[in-house]
Amino acid sequence: TGRYGPSQSQVNSAYSGTSLAGNVISNSGIQEWVVPATGTYTIECYGAGNGLAGGAQIIGDILLTSGDILDILVGQQGNGSGGNGGTFISLNGSPLFVAGGSSGLGGPGLATFGGTGHGGAADFQGCETSGGGGWYTNGENSSNSFGGLSYLNGGVGGQGSYCGSYGSNDGGFGSGGGGGHPVNAGGGGGYNGGNGQWTGAGIGGTSNRSGTNQNNSSGVNSWDGYVIISGNINQITYGCIDTSAFNYDPLACVDDGSCIAK
Repeated sequence: TGRYGPSQSQVNSAYSGTSLAGNVISNSGIQEWVVPATGTYTIECYGAGNGLAGGAQIIGDILLTSGDILDILVGQQGNGSGGNGGTFISLNGSPLFVAGGSSGLGGPGLATFGGTGHGGAADFQGCETSGGGGWYTNGENSSNSFGGLSYLNGGVGGQGSYCGSYGSNDGGFGSGGGGGHPVNAGGGGGYNGGNGQWTGAGIGGTSNRSGTNQNNSSGVNSWDGYVIISGNINQITYGCIDTSAFNYDPLACVDDGSCIAK
């Protein structure tokens, strides 16, 4: 979908005939899904990439409770030298998973973690280029293009430079930074946005991980980002999870109200 996320009509069309039909709301392109049943879910999250470098892969198992709200921004490819979008998932408003998007010209989406969640830097040389957005703050604008908006600001990709006759070079939805001319890479979107770079590959966005059984890699996905969620709701162990109780069950993950005080 380019710089912007899917509309409600696009979401409805994509999920028609599936179990998600009528259960996903598009909030300016960020897809809201309410967890239907308590259980352990495997979440696979891929940032957007291109033929020069892929987006990151972030996978983990996490316990979700019925009624939890997941807000999912699926990263999209940038145009030309524009940065590619990261894929972001929040749980009840807090960061859960992020898979960094690659830069516009060959900097992979990074399976590296930590940082402040801020946007990447612009490069002011030549036709200039802009940074990818992070979780909290936008990528830095250059004089001729715009940084990707942060996840919290909607994740719209940065408008690329129209310097000369080189085309738009827009960043992808998911905070991708706007590029300059074809050799000025926009930074990738991610938990920490990547830096734009004049006559260089640029830097991809970083990631955020959660849960157990993690499987995380840089530079995996060479197309638009995507998310796969699968549930193991029959594997839940109910019991007393109060460690001070007489009948505390260390194997239980959901409290069933059976705790007996010592």
